Amino acid sequence: MALEGYSVRKVEHAAALSFIREHHYAQGAANTSTFRFGLFDREERLQGVTLWMPPTKPAARRLTPHWTEVISLSRMAVAPDQPRNCCSFMLARAEKAIIQDGRYRFFLTYADEGEGHTGLVYLACNWKPDGVARPRFRWVDGEGRIVSIKATRNFTVDEMLARGYEKRGPFRRFRFARAPGAGLSSALLRLELELGELIRCM
Repeated sequence: MALEGYSVRKVEHAAALSFIREHHYAQGAANTSTFRFGLFDREERLQGVTLWMPPTKPAARRLTPHWTEVISLSRMAVAPDQPRNCCSFMLARAEKAIIQDGRYRFFLTYADEGEGHTGLVYLACNWKPDGVARPRFRWVDGEGRIVSIKATRNFTVDEMLARGYEKRGPFRRFRFARAPGAGLSSALLRLELELGELIRCM
């Protein structure tokens, strides 16, 4: 199935969140986001979503000293039976729009081992492997939705279990980074990362 006639453009957070709840394995996302882009087919039906927000400061600083210029792909979801290359199509156009916005130069995301993801779509879009995040457990409710141990405050393990949540894992998350707006080759991006680590250790 070709992508002729498909388009990618900004969508409201509520529309993105509704789509993610239906089509993403986490069945949810944060209540806010910095960017949301939707994939629309020829009939103008929403068939995919990417949701972006700044990562935590430690995660951003691991990538570059310019940590305020890092944006993270928090969620990416597509409807069933869409073309195989729809994720790369949507991701490339979202990247371009974010760079044109002018606030962010570095991109960060993760592939979840717990879902069998290895990050092939990111490699296909010229993202670079950037290590493996510390394995962590996952909590899910009775319907399989991922829930946070920090929902309103830091709950204890006993409190999570008492609420009927199931603990799974631990699972690794594979990090991927990209610097399309930094004017850097992958080698220079790695050099900047290493210099930033050296500065923090001095």
